[in-house]
Amino acid sequence: MSVTLYGSGNAVIQVVTGTYQSTNGFSTSSTSFVATPLAVTITPQSTNSKVLITVSTPSYFGSSTNAWFTIYRNSTNLATGSSPQSMVAQYSGSSGTVMPINISFLDSPSTTSSTTYTLYVQVSGNTVQVNFSASGSGSSNATIVAQEISGA
Repeated sequence: MSVTLYGSGNAVIQVVTGTYQSTNGFSTSSTSFVATPLAVTITPQSTNSKVLITVSTPSYFGSSTNAWFTIYRNSTNLATGSSPQSMVAQYSGSSGTVMPINISFLDSPSTTSSTTYTLYVQVSGNTVQVNFSASGSGSSNATIVAQEISGA
């Protein structure tokens, strides 16, 4: 879905939504960051614009699992800090755990080129399943939303 609005000075210019729905979700046990299928592409209208990225997905963590989540802009990890550079870290105890993953990040891409934002995950321990559906029906939706915000 794409919605375009016009304004200036911190107004929402456009909204683009990406979803990921799958019966089995996306499962990984990678000890390096890997791309999930949850991605959205936006083409900012101005180099002064900011892009607000929001991610929401139900996730399943295998027993004794550490997981780190971050957003990449094209091939660049947007998280800062110590290794692993992530925006959200979760840990499950001795039994598997279902937890929502929610991330909001305000980016300044300084471009009018097509830009893709993707949720990445890295795991230590067992496995993580993104877009987990307790019923196994794939009825849950993982979403990523990109909102272009005009510069002042």
